[in-house]
Amino acid sequence: MTQIPKKIRVVAGIIWNEDQTQILLSQRKLTQDFSGLWEFPGGKVEEGEDDALALIRELQEELNITITTQEKALSFQYEYPAKTIDFVIFDVFKFKGTPKGAESQTIAWVDKDEIRKLKFPEANYKMLEYITKFS
Repeated sequence: MTQIPKKIRVVAGIIWNEDQTQILLSQRKLTQDFSGLWEFPGGKVEEGEDDALALIRELQEELNITITTQEKALSFQYEYPAKTIDFVIFDVFKFKGTPKGAESQTIAWVDKDEIRKLKFPEANYKMLEYITKFS
């Protein structure tokens, strides 16, 4: 009997600096899947939770920031062998607070033009394609 992969809904933020030349990224911890790879901050949407509110909650927990301006950028589904992830991605243009790795993760502002030099989990390449088209 074939096992049906688990389905997860995830939100992530493409967090832009003020002049939209850099993006804030997090590095996955060694205890996580895809350890050491870079990612766009965010996380799982809880049952019955609105996507935008989930992003606000996740970024407060992960980065200690409060989003003040966001726009839905894209959504897509990605299938890994053991799970299917429904991604909802937001552009985050303004926030309050100074970002810090509130969960002991490394964070970094990366130039938009340099971002493709980093290694990401496979699903994140959809976001990278989006960023390269962003003007």
